[in-house]
Amino acid sequence: MSDDFVKKAGEIPWKQIKGQRNIFAHGYDTEVDFSKVWVAVEKDIPALRAFCVTLLLENDYKLIKLEFVAKRENVKE
Repeated sequence: MSDDFVKKAGEIPWKQIKGQRNIFAHGYDTEVDFSKVWVAVEKDIPALRAFCVTLLLENDYKLIKLEFVAKRENVKE
């Protein structure tokens, strides 16, 4: 997602979502509080889904903008 999009959708906790993904993806499961994960499943994910559905409806189900974002300095477009 572009920085512009993330700024426009400031009500979504993007940093926390990315951090949680990193914990699971990299196996940092010794630090996982599964009661908090369950709260996310029941509360946060439905709210994020509602946000995405609204965004899609407002944009006639089309991607707003697709752009290449280099993750590392040595990556070329």
